[in-house]
Amino acid sequence: MNSIAITVSIFEKFEIRSCVKWILANEFKCLALQFPDNDLSYSADVLSCLQSELTSNVVEFYIIGDTNNQCCNDLINVQYCHAEALIHYGHSCLSATLPSPLPIYYVFYQQPLDNLTFPHSDKFCLVYYDPCYSEAIDKLRNEQSLERIIYSRIDVLTKEKNDNQFTLYGRSVSSLPHDLDSSLYSIFYIARDADSMSLTNFRLYFHTYEFYSYNFHSKQFDLYPSTSKQLQKRLYLIECAKQTSVYGLLVNSTSLLNQSDTIHRILSYLKQLFHRNDKTYYILLMNTMSISKMNNFSSINCYVLCSSCSENQWYQQKQFNIPLISVYDLYLAFSSDNSWNNYSLDLEHILKHLSTFEEDKEEYLSTKTNELVLKHPNHLVQMSDSNHQPYQRTWWGLELTTSKTSVDENDQKSVAELKHGKSGIAAGYDHELI
Repeated sequence: MNSIAITVSIFEKFEIRSCVKWILANEFKCLALQFPDNDLSYSADVLSCLQSELTSNVVEFYIIGDTNNQCCNDLINVQYCHAEALIHYGHSCLSATLPSPLPIYYVFYQQPLDNLTFPHSDKFCLVYYDPCYSEAIDKLRNEQSLERIIYSRIDVLTKEKNDNQFTLYGRSVSSLPHDLDSSLYSIFYIARDADSMSLTNFRLYFHTYEFYSYNFHSKQFDLYPSTSKQLQKRLYLIECAKQTSVYGLLVNSTSLLNQSDTIHRILSYLKQLFHRNDKTYYILLMNTMSISKMNNFSSINCYVLCSSCSENQWYQQKQFNIPLISVYDLYLAFSSDNSWNNYSLDLEHILKHLSTFEEDKEEYLSTKTNELVLKHPNHLVQMSDSNHQPYQRTWWGLELTTSKTSVDENDQKSVAELKHGKSGIAAGYDHELI
């Protein structure tokens, strides 16, 4: 493929002209470009194309890659480079429907879609899809006028807001002819691949409905297999959570870390939930999750992933030897509310149902736990309580001491005196004359 063809494909795939139009309309001077790992090799070409279209404007760009959750907006690194806005390339979990501290433009790599043929049924057809088919669906929506076919919309791509709309995983449907009911609606999903986490999430939520997924080989919708095994796994983990005495709350999502109000609301609810059930918990900030890291906390019997990302791969981790549950799983474990008949990992959907409690947002001090507390989106403060003896530990060097064992004062060596170190580089430190 020659260079001209490559440039044309880059302009189309990465929507260069649309990005330039958005940059000029908002008069941005510093932007961050977030690429998925598979497309980092194109980042230099994309940057070159953007700069060629912005010849009369001086705009500084930063390239962000190797993110923990590629589908989430890496707002932490955006803050590091002091960018005014972010352009997100590739698939998104659409967790950005939560309030964002800066403007975000999405390039979903739009894909074509043939005319859809729906199975004959008296039910309404509720159609959901991955963001890369949003333009193709808009075209079909204008061409087809069947009342029984209802297409959803991607929230980040539309400015229309309706208080009566039904929103799930960043997709909304307004003006439903009837309330959602499995006897009145069938669910159809168009996924970019069979392993799409969005497809799995929607299937779990609508597990009592007739659910169809689009088959690109046969060009038709196939009845999706039952999710009973997946639901049984979640129910098993919920039962494990009921029997657990010590929990670890993991704050992990790169997008949630910038939502301080959301974090405080979640932690406020979970704190009250644990206190009512006399449970012990630790709050941990872990940018990069790993099994080896979490196994270091031997006293923790169950982890709760506090994340805005509904497509976190850790929910599907099979090698993890400690139960890992969602906020909704924990809600089901201790709540007597049986009104939720649909399994959801949508944080925005969950927050609408969680009870809120009035408490001081500056302090999260428990009389029964040692906590790592998030007082600022990117800072941790450690608090301890002397009354909580079973999990009180101290270290002297490499030796672990507890309330039962202590280090003899005579054996304690004095701490080395701190002195001002060298500055500069090895080729020539600042204090060296030559």
